Amino acid sequence: MIAATAVWQYAPWFNPSDEDLFPPLPRYTLAEAYNEAEKKQFVADWLCKNDKEFAQALYSRLGQALAMASPPANIIPTGLSYVPLARSSTAQAVEFIAKVDGKGVIVFVDKTCMACKPNEVGPGLYVFSRQLGHLTLCEVSPWDKPHLLDLLSEREIPDDWKTGPTYGRQTGGATSPVEGGNAEPDSQNPKWKPPPP
Repeated sequence: MIAATAVWQYAPWFNPSDEDLFPPLPRYTLAEAYNEAEKKQFVADWLCKNDKEFAQALYSRLGQALAMASPPANIIPTGLSYVPLARSSTAQAVEFIAKVDGKGVIVFVDKTCMACKPNEVGPGLYVFSRQLGHLTLCEVSPWDKPHLLDLLSEREIPDDWKTGPTYGRQTGGATSPVEGGNAEPDSQNPKWKPPPP
């Protein structure tokens, strides 16, 4: 009887909660997320090899696809990453990362309840926001005007794209964020290929 009581009393130790096994991800402010990307020299987790993958990556995460226009020569996209933001409505928002005249710029994309607060990023950084459908886009930049927001637009995609592979589960990328883009190869980003169906 004593042994049974002892086991019962210590049962919670043998059955840890989900929170113990899977601690919640840290949630970042826009400034903290920007600083984390800066530590990685603004190298994203992956580059989409064409406009289809770019649209699918946004749709699979946020339920709405976006298109990206071909950027000017001074803007070099480095790709997409996922990041858990403090005021995000999803587990992880999407980061679209680029270098503008050599300086890192990030557009954070999430559902409309994400708040973009200019005073959140601190000195030396600016925040610009835009709504596209049910998404909020927040550009965080060292420049005093936005460079990436106008490159992004809403996009309707065919149904077979909506059930395609989910991108971003591996690291690395191709040499261009979308077909026809002009990003140069990055030695820190080995070529990424989508998983087989």
